[in-house]
Amino acid sequence: MYHTPPYKTLLWRAAQDGIKIDHVPLDFQVGSIADSRFNEKFKPRATLHDHIHESARITGGLKEKIAESWCLSDANEGNELAVVEFMPERPEKAERILY
Repeated sequence: MYHTPPYKTLLWRAAQDGIKIDHVPLDFQVGSIADSRFNEKFKPRATLHDHIHESARITGGLKEKIAESWCLSDANEGNELAVVEFMPERPEKAERILY
C-alpha cells in the first residue's frame, strides 16, 4: 500500500495542465519512480495507491499493470468514501466503490 501512484501510469495524472512557472510549463509527472521500480523488481500481485484524486477523472483509469503487478487506485474527488474491492487472486477484476 502506497500513498503515491507509480510513475507514468493512469494513476499518476494530476490536473496541472496549462500551469506555468516563469513561462515554463509545469511538469505534471507526480508519480513515484521508486514505486514503479519496486513493482518491476518484486512483482507483487497488487499494490494500492491514492494521492492524485483527480487522476480517475482525467485518465478514466483506476488500475494498470506494471510487469506482473496490478496497481489499483481509489481516486475520488467527491465527498464519498472510496473503497477498492478485489480478490487477491484476481486483482485485475478490482472495482472502486463509493459510499
